[in-house]
Amino acid sequence: MINPLTAIWNCPNGELRHHPQEIMQICEEVAAVIEREGHHTSAEDLRDYVMQVIDATAENISSMLQDIRALRHTEIDYINGFLLRRARAHGITVPENTRLFEMVKRKESEYERIGTGLPRPW
Repeated sequence: MINPLTAIWNCPNGELRHHPQEIMQICEEVAAVIEREGHHTSAEDLRDYVMQVIDATAENISSMLQDIRALRHTEIDYINGFLLRRARAHGITVPENTRLFEMVKRKESEYERIGTGLPRPW
């Protein structure tokens, strides 16, 4: 969740500390999917881990944000896209993760429209 949030808000990882409610909502959705996959965790444990990563990498610019800035395709399909597919398989709605996925895809589509029309190397 760190990568898509930093890509959407165009900020280093540490800035995510200012968005605890959104992080918690995302953690609740992720925890529900993880539980259905047969693994135990809680949204609170996930949030605590995410906050530790945010603090440890506060100055970092995520790879997804670097991709957006360089007008490259991101790894959103492999991160949130995977979660969305697993949630759908279990009949779980994950609106926050869906929103993150769609917002990053929208950013990608914005710079795809301004391209040269030449095939991309990716």
